[in-house]
Amino acid sequence: MIVVDGELAVLAVLGQRLIVARRLLQLLEDGDGDGDGDGDEVDRLERLVAEDGWAILDEITELEKRKRELRDLARTQVGRRLHPWSETLAEVKRLDEELRDKRATLPKDLARGRDTLASLVTQASTGLLNDNLASAWRALEALDETPASRGGDAEVAPSEVRQKLTEVLDEVKQTGGRIQLTVLRGPLTRDRYEYTLMLLTPGGEHHVGVNVQEPSTIVVQDRRYFLQVLDAVGNGAYRTIRAGLDRAGRPPLPPSTTRPPGLDDLKAMGSVLYKLLIPDRMKDELRQHSGAQLVITTNDLELPWELMFDGEPGQPGGEFLCLRGSVSRMPVGRSRRRQVAFSNQRIAKRRVALVASAGTPRLDGALREVQQIEVKLRAEWKENVEIRVLATDQVDASPNGARFRSVLTSGEFDIVHYAGHAAFDPARPDQSGLVLDEQEVCFAQKIQRLLRGNPLVFLNACESARLHDDSAASLPEGTYEGDPRDGLASAFVYGGALSCIGTMWPVTDMVAADFATAFYSQVLHDYPVGSAMLAAR
Repeated sequence: MIVVDGELAVLAVLGQRLIVARRLLQLLEDGDGDGDGDGDEVDRLERLVAEDGWAILDEITELEKRKRELRDLARTQVGRRLHPWSETLAEVKRLDEELRDKRATLPKDLARGRDTLASLVTQASTGLLNDNLASAWRALEALDETPASRGGDAEVAPSEVRQKLTEVLDEVKQTGGRIQLTVLRGPLTRDRYEYTLMLLTPGGEHHVGVNVQEPSTIVVQDRRYFLQVLDAVGNGAYRTIRAGLDRAGRPPLPPSTTRPPGLDDLKAMGSVLYKLLIPDRMKDELRQHSGAQLVITTNDLELPWELMFDGEPGQPGGEFLCLRGSVSRMPVGRSRRRQVAFSNQRIAKRRVALVASAGTPRLDGALREVQQIEVKLRAEWKENVEIRVLATDQVDASPNGARFRSVLTSGEFDIVHYAGHAAFDPARPDQSGLVLDEQEVCFAQKIQRLLRGNPLVFLNACESARLHDDSAASLPEGTYEGDPRDGLASAFVYGGALSCIGTMWPVTDMVAADFATAFYSQVLHDYPVGSAMLAAR
């Protein structure tokens, strides 16, 4: 595929002969006309023509032309083979730069594979640039080899480096993007509560974590203010929603004697809560990781941590924490092993259980909610969804104890959605439960023990996420030893559910249905649960 030295040498000799012949001809043309010396030039020309080599001139010239064409073709082939590797190296450099920005440490085998990839691509590029196609081709061949076939220390194959770097970066983003905020309330001392706060960005093999611990103090009057505003906003929102429904023939509510609190009141309350509770060092970390997933672990379940407001009400730039990023809660208590759940063999379709129990007093909104969600799911997933509906008033599909038990124990459902009443027992949270038809209660303890599979669970029932009542005598003030499985949401999570969405305060059925529909519209498009919650909020 290249012109060899011997052929070039022959052409060089013939070229020199042609130069001599041209000079002899020039001498003949420049003669003085007397013919003296012309015979010598003619003799020399005849001898040049008689010499060996001229017979193969045309053959060698044609061969050289062919080989130059082949070399150009080879350059093209090398360039084409090199191009995807060059793109891979550019992407690897970008990923490597992003990982360095995140202070990530690569495994040694991956670092070696990255360096080998860069070295071989550079060798191939240099060979192509300098017309050393043999060197370039050898480098490209080495890129396709496995490290084992080359020998030496363990390393990731060049063809796998980009994928491995992407996986490491995804892991760093997922782990490094989760902030854990622990808020432990101590016992009431005089007129104040002492809180211990710990903020942790987890460390691991690929990143360095930050751990901040600070105390905070909230007096009884401030804590009462937070709860009063929350209660007033909830009641005001309920009256506002019901006022819009009076035209539907529902009995009107008695007029409120006070101005219904609005969003500004909620922002003001959240701003005071954020300023009083969160120390400045933690505020800096939270702002630096704005948009990261925030997991709040606390034994003070009454305060609306999700509604802490970073900013001044009425001023630009402020936002509720639950609208700035994904926020979720975890209970405080004794460490317990999460139940290992085994599901039946999955089928290709998504399987969804929609349960609507109207109960007493009757919740027609629960039935409407399930209908609305069913329509949305079928529109989004079309033939890729299989829905089982258990709803009051359906003779053969009412949500009685036996049918709901079959939903729990089948292990076949990807989503379990419940709309209806929840019974909360402050003295025995594990005896809290979902109210089914015929007033049968499916207790939290029963749910935790029977649940199979790993479904996403959505409980649209008032106070379904509560664990215990802070005023209950069964849980002494300031204790950190409540059982984390006490309550409905914890029963599902410790029973094996992927995640459980519940409510900490009473909700109205219309808002519950709208929120659930907005949430599923995100989940259906593969958004993570936290991101879907953020979008729905």
